[in-house]
Amino acid sequence: MLVEMDIKTTNICFKSNFNCKINLKQIFVLENDIFQNQKLKYEPGKFPGLIFYFNNGRCLLFSSGYYSICGCKSVDNGLEIQSHLTNFLKSYGYNVSSQTLKLTNMCASFKLNKQINLNKLYYSVLNDVSYEPELFPGAKMMFHNIKFTIHHTGSIFATGFKSLSEIKNKCTALFEILNKI
Repeated sequence: MLVEMDIKTTNICFKSNFNCKINLKQIFVLENDIFQNQKLKYEPGKFPGLIFYFNNGRCLLFSSGYYSICGCKSVDNGLEIQSHLTNFLKSYGYNVSSQTLKLTNMCASFKLNKQINLNKLYYSVLNDVSYEPELFPGAKMMFHNIKFTIHHTGSIFATGFKSLSEIKNKCTALFEILNKI
């Protein structure tokens, strides 16, 4: 029998739009000339966006006003970054208002209290599992539109969630399958 697992969100991603054009080069040059800002990166030859690094995530801002926030551990982290970015752009005279953040992806990780026989998993759920131990030491399983990477140690990583309740529901369903193996 599997015990209740401590599921941790490892990466939450959002997207939104400020609905205004932003001069990324101007912001980058001013920030580096005045503040020597090490938390900004702008290399338009490699990536068309301005990258802001925060302690609790990072933001990719594009000149069209679109931005994405990723690397957050909680929804609150995303809201904090959005607020900081809004205030930052207002300080440069941009007429931006906080738009609703749309959650685009959540990743989670957890560890079961038992090892998993990946060969048994592969043969019992053949259509939804790929397992090639010569190429990768874990099984990859598509389950209810969520991608799970399952290791024999019981460590599981998952991506594709859209809410915290979805994480709990789909992981519980996966636990039931793994408990039968």
